[in-house]
Amino acid sequence: MGRFPHHVRPGARTSRGTVLIVACSAVLASACVHYVAAANAPPPPPPPPRLSLHNATGDLLNGAIRYPPPEPYTETVPARPDSTSTWAWVPGGFKWDGTTYVWVPGEWVVPPPGRHQWTAGSWNEKDDGTWAFTPGSWH
Repeated sequence: MGRFPHHVRPGARTSRGTVLIVACSAVLASACVHYVAAANAPPPPPPPPRLSLHNATGDLLNGAIRYPPPEPYTETVPARPDSTSTWAWVPGGFKWDGTTYVWVPGEWVVPPPGRHQWTAGSWNEKDDGTWAFTPGSWH
């Protein structure tokens, strides 16, 4: 014989409705336990702080960035992913996301065919005192 709810004796006659009600009650009760557990779970951690260079007068001057980027972080270069390939390390740096500078970590990449040397991008101050980024490139 199959399993019976604890209050039904094996061999006793039960209607399909009774079995259905007991089964549905068990499902609903388990859903309540999951809901309560989720409601008591600690909140997720806050996002990491973003480096903000805002001030009361704004960051942009006619669409140009008015402040230099922070000094680059010192990165620890992880082991090369595959010692048999021609991976190259491209160091991290700050990018401008439209409102603030955001650090983009370095990464191992496979250079494009025929190019083996990476020249990193750089932030440069222009004659008007604003800042512009010159992207890096492969040679």
